[in-house]
Amino acid sequence: LDGFAAELAAAPLLNKDGARAWLAIEDPARPWPPLSAGKHSAGPFYLVWTDPQAGNISPEQWPFEVASIKLMAPVAQRFPALLPDPALKADDPVNQGFALFQKNCLACHRLNGAGDAQFGPDLNIPYSPTEYFGADFLKRYIRDPQSMRQWPQAKMPGFSAEVLPDTDLEMLVGYLKHMAGRKVKP
Repeated sequence: LDGFAAELAAAPLLNKDGARAWLAIEDPARPWPPLSAGKHSAGPFYLVWTDPQAGNISPEQWPFEVASIKLMAPVAQRFPALLPDPALKADDPVNQGFALFQKNCLACHRLNGAGDAQFGPDLNIPYSPTEYFGADFLKRYIRDPQSMRQWPQAKMPGFSAEVLPDTDLEMLVGYLKHMAGRKVKP
């Protein structure tokens, strides 16, 4: 309901061992408490996990205020404007960065106008953050956005090294830098 569009692969959702997904359903007769002062609850539905560490489940994979669940084609098929150069090998760090972008960023952000999210800004149009942040500052921003820019309406959470290890952060920034050279006007 807030514009967050979680793109989750089916495999972790259907897992019977390790991390398990559950859909919590808010009873309209007994609403859950507000998320914070002046906010509404996490309902009507909230995707929660048992043993999330076993499946490397990140905070972006815990969507709340879920209004619908749809089975869709993979992100790469639906949004070709997100794809890195096809000449890159499958195990290239840029392709690994693309997978990390899907898991950690695509729920809030679009890139080249592509994606379902309506929450955060596009990360390539008109400019990639790699074009106006130095790599070290961009990494600091991703780790702790409020340490770089403070404003009361800020919504981007920081991504700790537990959620996004340094090597993954490096590949994610590499993907964004690569995509700055692959702009596609929406």
